[in-house]
Amino acid sequence: MVPELEEGVYLRPTQLQGRAGDSFDIEIVVRPAGWAVSGCEVVLGYDPAVLAVVDVQPGAFLGADPIVGLKRLDNSAGEMTLVMARTGETAASCPAGVLATVSLSVRDPAPEGEHPLELVSVGLADSSFQDIEGVPTQGAILYVVS
Repeated sequence: MVPELEEGVYLRPTQLQGRAGDSFDIEIVVRPAGWAVSGCEVVLGYDPAVLAVVDVQPGAFLGADPIVGLKRLDNSAGEMTLVMARTGETAASCPAGVLATVSLSVRDPAPEGEHPLELVSVGLADSSFQDIEGVPTQGAILYVVS
């Protein structure tokens, strides 16, 4: 099993197993290293011959009612893009939490084997909406079985 990051942005769970036609959720988790996070832009990449994103919903990390600037599900390209910002004041240091939950389905048919889900791009903004540099990221692996 792949351990979760101690700080950064990662997918949870880090390993999944499924069959053609299965559906599952994966969380995008932020574990800040003392960062005050006001906004994000996340691009999730996946093999469009294996997976389709059904939906993505904001988590509680950016507060109860974040502004969703962009939610694009491009299943032909194998990319999901989510841009969000916190409403209200940003705390000096944010606790870890779920940024978003992504609902996916395994295509039918889907090739067996190991298929990565990658955080292709992650941008976090601080309380002044300046980029937070050097954020570690970690994707996940889907094992498709028959």
